[in-house]
Amino acid sequence: MWDTTGQEYIDWICGYGPVVIGHGDPRIATAVYQQMLAGTLLPGGSDLEDALGERLLTYHPSADSYLFLKTGSEAVAAAIRLARAHTGRRQVLRIGFHGWHDGLIDPKVGWHNWDNVRTPGPHPPGANPHDELGIETNPASTADEIEARFRASNAPPLAAVVLDPIQLPDLATGLTRLRRACDDTGALLVLDETKTAFRVAMGGVQELYGIHADLTIAGKALANGLPLSSVLGSCDVVQPKRTRVKGTFNGERAALAAAHATLDVLEHDDVCQRLDTVGAALITEVNKALDATGLSELVTAVPYRWNSMPHLHAPTGHPEAQRVRHELIADARHRGVLLLEGHNSFVNASHTTSDATRTADAIHDAAQALNHPRART
Repeated sequence: MWDTTGQEYIDWICGYGPVVIGHGDPRIATAVYQQMLAGTLLPGGSDLEDALGERLLTYHPSADSYLFLKTGSEAVAAAIRLARAHTGRRQVLRIGFHGWHDGLIDPKVGWHNWDNVRTPGPHPPGANPHDELGIETNPASTADEIEARFRASNAPPLAAVVLDPIQLPDLATGLTRLRRACDDTGALLVLDETKTAFRVAMGGVQELYGIHADLTIAGKALANGLPLSSVLGSCDVVQPKRTRVKGTFNGERAALAAAHATLDVLEHDDVCQRLDTVGAALITEVNKALDATGLSELVTAVPYRWNSMPHLHAPTGHPEAQRVRHELIADARHRGVLLLEGHNSFVNASHTTSDATRTADAIHDAAQALNHPRART
């Protein structure tokens, strides 16, 4: 990408994840343009929407119904209402970051796997406290701690557990245990795969680990940058008319067209594997640069669970490491590389291993320019 002065950048931010194919991809742009000529908000439903829903269900065979919305925040809110209506219960346990709505906005300083800060922070001004809305926030990220909530005799029964699967250290066993706990207690398992669907695998972590959720939230990468999210589940749970989960733009067709074109590319080009390959190269090359400049004890490149979501890790509570990471990322930006700080970055299908090498060179030069006693030329 280029800024208004003409400076070129390698963009590893990718709109915080939605841009999975690349900026301005002509295949997606053409599909959107043609749909805009045909109309984007027309009366009634559309074959476009039905066809996209059926495509998504092929990646989640345990689901048979779908609902489209625009953002991950409203998809989570919709899933909670659907779960409450189905179970007749009010209480919900949330584990991870699930958007900005009241009751779901993160009351912690950080919710990132590598920089998990459990110190309570204030709610944003204007947001209702969670306990008034029936939302429990569990800072735990282990199956033992989550299962303890199910066993608590003095706690109300749960309508649902809403989980960002990145939060579980051992996904293979943790998801199985959580699935069993939900089955035993009648709670619904809601997996918020906003980050992971169509990125770590076409069917997200559920495909990787053979787990099924009662409700699945998929978004971000679904439409390569156009706003679109989805809730997938069984038809007896996904009942938007009964629960009045409906919005003016739910059936907007430009994003639906973009999603079809995006899925075409994802399926045909084996994009998930490419993202993993380039992400692994980026992590390796950046770590070489950090090691060569003497800063690897303070900052390291790591997979945020998966290589397709690389992260520059600086230990939480280590002010020196945090400052070094901040300065490296700021300097790399001036050298034409955009990385996220305190949050994982993202690989898209237009990135190459050459981009990984150029990024490592920028980090190397930034480290050499850093006025830090550990940095060396």
